[in-house]
Amino acid sequence: MYEKLAKYYDIIFGESYLLRPETDMKRIETNIPAQIEFLEWVLAGKKKILDAGCGTGRYLIPLAEKGHEVVGIDTSSEMLSILRKKLAECNSKIRTSVYCADMRNVDFEAEFDAAICMYTFNYLISDEDIMRTLRGLYNSLKRDGIVVIDIHNFLYHLDNFEKVTIDHFEKDNIHIQRIIRYDVDNVTCICYYDEYATINEAGKVSTYHEVHPLRIMTHNEMRKFLTEANFGNIKCFADYTTKEAKKSAHRLVFVGEK
Repeated sequence: MYEKLAKYYDIIFGESYLLRPETDMKRIETNIPAQIEFLEWVLAGKKKILDAGCGTGRYLIPLAEKGHEVVGIDTSSEMLSILRKKLAECNSKIRTSVYCADMRNVDFEAEFDAAICMYTFNYLISDEDIMRTLRGLYNSLKRDGIVVIDIHNFLYHLDNFEKVTIDHFEKDNIHIQRIIRYDVDNVTCICYYDEYATINEAGKVSTYHEVHPLRIMTHNEMRKFLTEANFGNIKCFADYTTKEAKKSAHRLVFVGEK
């Protein structure tokens, strides 16, 4: 996903994301410092972290800068290329490594103190892929290691569903218009993001189109999957805060222990 848009990913999901009309969802998704603060709270005492679906380093780089050793994996070679360029400009003392790999095939053994999977877990559609991923993450953890996974809150989406969103993003000489049409299959609980973008870069115009299927899970479903993967002491937080998740939460953040 986002292979063709990787070059512009940080523009769309970075600072210019703030150009979107103010909504609770936008406020939560753009507050990266608050998300990092939450992760620091959850990851207290955890030194070596696996970032599954690390993308261009939204979480990998800040966590590494705060002293964690972070290993990132992602299926997108384009995203990782951008991440490696960003890492080359970072403090040489940070400890990171990145690999092009699928989180459904995590192949580490008792190596990490924690694993995080942020903004990517809903891309796992089938029960089989979900369980393969969770079991791989479980095996990658040391004893008493933790997993941190965030997902969309299905109940929030029922109450706040939008058929179409149109956003504009700008940085330097780049202007992007992004239109997303949403269609929910009420039987399979799959939400299809039909995404179309027009990019004007210093007068040169290009287009992008991709359909993203996302599985929308309930709190109880996710807790069941984590339990079946042998995670214990499962907790669920609302929108990257220390508060227990409620119906009004846009995103559910699960923490489980090995």
